[in-house]
Amino acid sequence: MKEQCEETLNKIMPSLNEAENSVTKSDFNKHDIAELRSMKKPPKIVKLVLQTVCMLLGVPPAEKKSKKTGKLKLSYWKAAQGPEVLGNPRLPEVLVEFDRNKVTPEVMMEVEDVLTDGQWSYERAHTASQAATGIFKWVKATKDYFYIFKEIEPRRDAFMLSQKQYEEKKGQLQEKTEKIVHLDSALQGLKEHQRSKDEIIEDLRAEIQDCSIRKKRADILLKGLSAEKQKWIVCTRMLASKYTTVTGDVLLSAGYITLIGGFSQRFRNRLLQRWTKTLMDEGFQCSKEFIFTELFGDSYSIRKWHLNELPHDNVSVNNALVIEKTKRFSLLIDPQTQGITWLKKQFDAGTLTVTKQSDNQFKKLIETAIDMGRTVIVEHVEEHIGSNLQSLMKKQVSKYGGQRMISFCRKSYKYDPNFKLFVVSSHPRPHFDVNITNHVTLLNFSVNVESLQA
Repeated sequence: MKEQCEETLNKIMPSLNEAENSVTKSDFNKHDIAELRSMKKPPKIVKLVLQTVCMLLGVPPAEKKSKKTGKLKLSYWKAAQGPEVLGNPRLPEVLVEFDRNKVTPEVMMEVEDVLTDGQWSYERAHTASQAATGIFKWVKATKDYFYIFKEIEPRRDAFMLSQKQYEEKKGQLQEKTEKIVHLDSALQGLKEHQRSKDEIIEDLRAEIQDCSIRKKRADILLKGLSAEKQKWIVCTRMLASKYTTVTGDVLLSAGYITLIGGFSQRFRNRLLQRWTKTLMDEGFQCSKEFIFTELFGDSYSIRKWHLNELPHDNVSVNNALVIEKTKRFSLLIDPQTQGITWLKKQFDAGTLTVTKQSDNQFKKLIETAIDMGRTVIVEHVEEHIGSNLQSLMKKQVSKYGGQRMISFCRKSYKYDPNFKLFVVSSHPRPHFDVNITNHVTLLNFSVNVESLQA
C-alpha cells in the first residue's frame, strides 16, 4: 500500500510543483501595475483578470453608480482599484506568497464562470498590458494548482495512513526484537556466571603466584619513587623563587591593568622595564621576564577569543585579559574595528546592546541595560563624550537601603553587577579629557606592525 501511494504521488508531484512555481516576482512590475491602475477604460480582458484576482483574494465587488441609469451596481473593477489589490504596493509579494491551499471549491466555481467568457485568452491579456499578462499567468497557475491539489489530496491522505500503519508495524517488530535480545542477553549472563564459577578454582591456584609478582613490582616501584625525590626538590626550589617574586609581579600587573592599556606594545615594554627597575631598587623582587599572559591567561580562553575573531598579536590578547580582570568600565581606541568585532561575538547577542550617543533611544537603552544587567557597547565615539555618558563611565556605585545604586544622568538606578559598559572610539589618536581617562580602563586596539606579523 505504501509503495503504491508513493508511486502515485511521485507521478503527480512534478505537475503540482510546476503549477506552484510557475509564477515569480519577476512576472510583476510595480510600474506596470501602476499603469494598469490608471486605466480609465480598460479592455474587457483586464477587467476579467482583475475580477478573478478579487475573487481569489476574497475582495468583494464595490458599489458603483451607473452613468446611464444612475443606479448603484457592483463592480469588481472599482474594487480592484482599491487599496487591497492595485492600490496595494505589496501586490506582487501578496500574489507570489498567496496560499493556494485556502481556495475553496465555491470560489473556484465563480472563477470558472469568468474563465468561460469568450474574451478570456492569454493573447488578449498580453496585448492589453504587461501587468495583466503576469496576473493572467498567476490566475491560471492558481487554477491548475487547485485541481492538481484536489486530485493529490486523497492520495496523500492514503499515503499518510499507510505510513502510520507502517510505523506501527515497525514498532511492533522492534518490540519483539528487543525482547529476543533481552532473552539472549539473560542466557549469555547465565553462561558467563557458570564460566566464572569454573574459573574460581583456577584463580585460587594462581593467587600465590600473583602475590609474588606484585611484590616484585612493588619493589621496582619503590626504587622508581626514590628517583622522584630529586624532581620534587627542583619543583620546590622553582616554587620558592616564584614566591619571592609574587609581590613585585602583582604590582606590575596592577599597573598594567590600570595605567598602560592605552599605549602601544613597545611603549608598554619600556614602562614595564622602568617599573621593574624601580621596584627592584625599592627591594621588591620581580620576575626576570614579566609576561602578563602567563600570569593571568589560560590557553583555553585565549583560543576561544581567537575563534571570536580576536587578533593573535600580544597587544590584543593582553587587552582582552585586561577587560576580563578590570573592575572599571572600558574605553577602547579601535580605528580598525578589531576590538568591537571581537566584543560583539564574545558576548551573547541576547544580553548585548549596541548603540551610539546620537541614538534617540540612547538614554532609555542604557537605563534598561543597567536594570537588567546587560552588556552595552557605545560605538562611533569621537573625542567628545557627552556629560550623561561621562557620568556613567565614572561608575559611581553607592549603597542605599541595602541596594547598590549607580549614577546616570543625575539620577540613581538600581545597579546589576552583570552590567558592563564598553565605549569604543574609531578615532586613531583621540585626545580624551583626563577626567574621563582617570575613571576608565583605556585600551588601544590599533593595528600595528606586530599585529600585522601575527
